[in-house]
Amino acid sequence: MNLHKIANAAVKTVHPNEVITLFKALGQVNELGIVKAKYLAPEALEAQVQDDADSGLTHSDTVNQTGHAKRFFVNKYSENSSLEPHDLVRQKNRTGDIILRKNGTYWLVTAVIEEFDLHTVLKAELLTKEPDFSEQDWYENWRNK
Repeated sequence: MNLHKIANAAVKTVHPNEVITLFKALGQVNELGIVKAKYLAPEALEAQVQDDADSGLTHSDTVNQTGHAKRFFVNKYSENSSLEPHDLVRQKNRTGDIILRKNGTYWLVTAVIEEFDLHTVLKAELLTKEPDFSEQDWYENWRNK
């Protein structure tokens, strides 16, 4: 029985899923003393996006920290996808992925909250500056779409 599918069917009647774009972090490279992040080509995924329940408590306890957090309930990927839920959890690099929402905002994955066979729950913080992907191998093809 797929409880996530049952729950998601009920939730999306009042709060629809959205298509997000995931930029999976590959780590960093040092080129002549300049450290640059590397990412896999972006991939569109379906997710249920909700406010992070902890962000209100964090803000009230530490008034000077005003980060905005969301939880992304990422559904199991399609058959032709190169990613599976377990790929989001890497032994040495569990975070650092970037999510682009349809509204143009970018989110940095800061934690993998839960991992199941059919979905993964990610916690992400809003980025105030758009990431620079211009030096990635896939950038020109992606921008021209």
